[in-house]
Amino acid sequence: MAQHDTLRSPWLGRIGIFFFTLALLSVIGVFATNLYMLRQLGMRVQTMRDSGYPTTQTEFIDWYGRLDEPNALDTYYKAFGAITPPATAAIPILPFVGDTEYPDDFAPIPDELLVVMKEHLAKNEEAISLLHKAASIPNCTFPVTDQSAGTMLFKIDDWPHVRSGIDLLRLDAVVSAENRDAQRAIASIRAGIALARAYMKRPTTSDFIWGDTMLNSAVTPLNRVLYQLEEVDLTPLEEPLRESDYDGLLERALIGDLFNQVRARDYAPTLFDGRAWSLEDATLGERIRYNPLTARAEYVLGLSKIDQIQLLDFGLLLTHIASLPNAERKRELETAASRTPLAPLMIQTFSTAFDIEYGGKARIRILNTVLAIERYARATKQLPAGLHELVPGFTNAVPLDPFDELPLKYRLTDTGYVLYSVGRDMEDDGGDGQSMLLEGDVVFRRNMTRPLDRTPNQPLDIPQS
Repeated sequence: MAQHDTLRSPWLGRIGIFFFTLALLSVIGVFATNLYMLRQLGMRVQTMRDSGYPTTQTEFIDWYGRLDEPNALDTYYKAFGAITPPATAAIPILPFVGDTEYPDDFAPIPDELLVVMKEHLAKNEEAISLLHKAASIPNCTFPVTDQSAGTMLFKIDDWPHVRSGIDLLRLDAVVSAENRDAQRAIASIRAGIALARAYMKRPTTSDFIWGDTMLNSAVTPLNRVLYQLEEVDLTPLEEPLRESDYDGLLERALIGDLFNQVRARDYAPTLFDGRAWSLEDATLGERIRYNPLTARAEYVLGLSKIDQIQLLDFGLLLTHIASLPNAERKRELETAASRTPLAPLMIQTFSTAFDIEYGGKARIRILNTVLAIERYARATKQLPAGLHELVPGFTNAVPLDPFDELPLKYRLTDTGYVLYSVGRDMEDDGGDGQSMLLEGDVVFRRNMTRPLDRTPNQPLDIPQS
């Protein structure tokens, strides 16, 4: 027995040394991997700094804009708080603010619907007045707050309020046109454009996309207003449609997304963060489902840092692509999948975002060209035969389509004109459709046959609150 113990002892010692050495090498490997990954992350952050992108909270505030500067935000929040939702009975029939689709640009509004629309606007007179006032304040910076989770979140959920405000302004523009109040109709369209533009400046890609959607909504009443009113001063629309205000907004949003990734890295839990090992007030099923132990293991082993490096690489690549002309963007996007493993999963989303940016540029350029055409028509009592006739008296140069960099397409019709961009498919469909959305051609169709008539016994004054 003693002999067996004597023989076994050296082997036990050797096995113990082996496992101790293996454990020591594993610990050294984990620390070495983490140090290497941290160095790689630091290199990406330094690339951001070298590019002038914010990497700290202070840098972000200086880059994004300080709230102590003149700001329309307080006025917008007062307006949002003053919005009264439509009565339950009115929801099924009200356009914009209810469930009814936008009325046809050239069709009369039924009398009973017009009454309900005016009643709703009367309840929201204060909100409309505040939205008009906010549009006259040059700057609007929505606040952001740095949460402990590491993501950059906005203090309140502004999207429903912005949408409600723009829908209310659209309704007001349509009813003001019915009332032959050109000044108020244009003021409401202007206020809607200004609010959408402010929302587009929020530094995330999702907010840029939603803001573009709202911009398209804000300008939908313009065709109807122009159709119904013979003399409309469109000068107030020139400032919110200034093209330079929309330049670089997608790149700005991508930089904001990059900053989010850096902040997420700074807040990454560590092995010694006791809160990471449990979920307070969680059931056993929730603990198993969230599996915090696995998540912590990923941080300890450095696996999560690999994901963060890939996300930063992808974000830096996207900000570079966003600064390129459209044709070069497409080539870069086609090869992006080979640059980072994340690209195949995300490339379609950001390809759509790039198309939306150019669709928005096309929409802004079309609207500015419409303003020039209308000025020309008022001055000469006729429509231009081609866009070249607008130069130099009404615009500095023939406006180009952002997608194909050729002149915007323009043709006269029996009732007015059609002005359009070829859109993201780069194919000229002849201006088919009635929409300024991104699918197919981006179109503005102007009907100038005659204003809509209403009988004298139908009062059109908006009720006062």
